[in-house]
Amino acid sequence: MATYCFLEDKHKLWTEMFLRGFVSGCLDFPHQRDMAALEAAAQSVPDELRGEVCCIQEYPFQHLAANAWANGYWAASSASERNLTVFALTCRELPHDDVLSYARDMCVGEVRDLIDEAWQAYCRGVLQ
Repeated sequence: MATYCFLEDKHKLWTEMFLRGFVSGCLDFPHQRDMAALEAAAQSVPDELRGEVCCIQEYPFQHLAANAWANGYWAASSASERNLTVFALTCRELPHDDVLSYARDMCVGEVRDLIDEAWQAYCRGVLQ
């Protein structure tokens, strides 16, 4: 059974992909990817989650997933060095699924606001 329905809850999917991008950006610290590498990585991200998503419309799904992941990655690269260091040191040795679970648990307050603001900006850009 799918975890996400593309047609019914794009925001939930956006949040998950944003968090995955954020985790990648944190774990890449202090050597974050340049723009070309970031774009290439973002294009491969939709395949990562495809098995967990139903009702996929191919191009819109790829667009949303890649943009959410890239937004999350950039959010991580603009975080303070102190916060990135703490997150990276805490999470580098953990299994990837545990790191994602930790990130989901931390998705409250300012983090949730940041994700929601990015989602709203994405929606404005796509619908215009």
